[in-house]
Amino acid sequence: MPTVIRIATATSLVMEALIAADDFVTGSELVEATGCSPNNISAALSSLRGYRAVESMEWKGQLLWMATPKLDTRSRRVDYRKPEVDGRVKRPFRSPKHGGARTLFT
Repeated sequence: MPTVIRIATATSLVMEALIAADDFVTGSELVEATGCSPNNISAALSSLRGYRAVESMEWKGQLLWMATPKLDTRSRRVDYRKPEVDGRVKRPFRSPKHGGARTLFT
């Protein structure tokens, strides 16, 4: 039976780092602490803020983040995920001028 490779999700890594810090943390400090990309950190923080699991405040032009696990309203938590083997299929861009689908912005 093949073993299933599981890796931690960016959201779980960010939440663990914020809880461990027990203080306000910047985004760049989260990148260093978790090893995730800034895009993954931003997406995780945005998702966690929607569930009130984190709070943010601006100080001297920087956005600071703090965990608020007691206010967390998430009903389901996914700590690990199975990585994609083949990756995503990238489709070539087709302009509406050349028979492509219309978008909201064209």
